[in-house]
Amino acid sequence: MNFLKTAIISSLATNVLMGYNLEFTKVFTKEIVQDEIYARVNIQSNTDTQREAIRSIKPITKFINKNAKVRTKNLNQSIYPIYKTSSVDRSRYLDSYRSIVNLTLASKNSLDVTIYLNELLEYKTDHLSISYSQIGYKVSKELQSKTYDILRLDAIQWSTQYSEELNEKLNLECKQLDINFNKKNFHNPYGVQRMSSKNTKSHSSAVSVLLPEKKIQTVKVDVLLRYSCNER
Repeated sequence: MNFLKTAIISSLATNVLMGYNLEFTKVFTKEIVQDEIYARVNIQSNTDTQREAIRSIKPITKFINKNAKVRTKNLNQSIYPIYKTSSVDRSRYLDSYRSIVNLTLASKNSLDVTIYLNELLEYKTDHLSISYSQIGYKVSKELQSKTYDILRLDAIQWSTQYSEELNEKLNLECKQLDINFNKKNFHNPYGVQRMSSKNTKSHSSAVSVLLPEKKIQTVKVDVLLRYSCNER
């Protein structure tokens, strides 16, 4: 009996001497303000021939390509025939061609977007409609990446300081074994003002762009920390 008691005490003492590992997860957060304005634009034309369809959107694509102040994303262009059914014999016939251009504008400067939209709307005609359905703010990928870098640095600094606190409070030699970062899925709830600029015969009227307020969003990083603590 005394031998068993001695063996248990000896085992506990060995575990204390060997030390232990400490593992936990900590969330680091940072609030940021939406920094990028965007707008979705739709352009359509109806013409009698395919050649006219191509010609109708050529000035638009040239304007889009030469503009450097506003970035264009998700640019899609298509031309397709429009068929109708005869009321006489119910046969299908080629009626016209439709050209469609969809794109998203993005810029850090709201004035640049306003100027861009006004210049773009100058291309409107009776057969060419230009409209924008949404305009608002979001957090740019550049700001997201920068914020994640800041949070990672904050986590590294915190983990180093925490290791020193463990040494002092536990009177042990604690060293950091590992640190793993897991970015939280970033939801970008766009601050959107739904608008529509309908086609008119007046080409000189300027667009009054009503912008929503910028929102504050929270970026989060889960950090897995592992320490090894042993007797000094």
